[in-house]
Amino acid sequence: MFRAKTVKRSNTKKGATGPITPAAAAPAPVTAATAIDSLIDLSGVVITAAAPVVATATEITAPVTTNASDRNTNAVSTESMLSALLDAESKAAVHKPWLRLERGLRMRLLRAYVERQKELIATEKVELLATLIDALDRKLLNSKSQITYNTEIGDIVEINSLKIVQSGAKKIFRIEPPHRSTKKAQRKGSESD
Repeated sequence: MFRAKTVKRSNTKKGATGPITPAAAAPAPVTAATAIDSLIDLSGVVITAAAPVVATATEITAPVTTNASDRNTNAVSTESMLSALLDAESKAAVHKPWLRLERGLRMRLLRAYVERQKELIATEKVELLATLIDALDRKLLNSKSQITYNTEIGDIVEINSLKIVQSGAKKIFRIEPPHRSTKKAQRKGSESD
């Protein structure tokens, strides 16, 4: 029922002895140190290998340089480009809508909002920040009606649900939960009229 597997024939003619080698001499092997130096020059990142690396000169396309100042210059320029890229990415992150921001970025924006409140003293700022972070954890600052956020400048304009109650000399900060009405509650209200 089953066929036996066939063995492929080799492409060598009768009388050929071993593999065909090119007439030119093979390039000298490159040691692990020169291979890593060339990789550092290309990317500015140090790569370590668990096993020794041996490659031929044709496998490595970059010229091998051993000048330490060239490596430092490449590393600095790569590092500055990387930091510039990360700075641009972090600045672009605040231009998303409030609901799309990460929790850590929201907390940073809340801290900046509290610091801008000039009429509060230091202890009141700490209490306000604790109230805002608690409200953020309880998801009370997740709607557009609760917080006014300007995406162009990446800043909190106003926290609409924040209520400040003055009791004597002390201020109490409270976040009002959103007024959520359901369709069922709206129907009952319209039927009773």
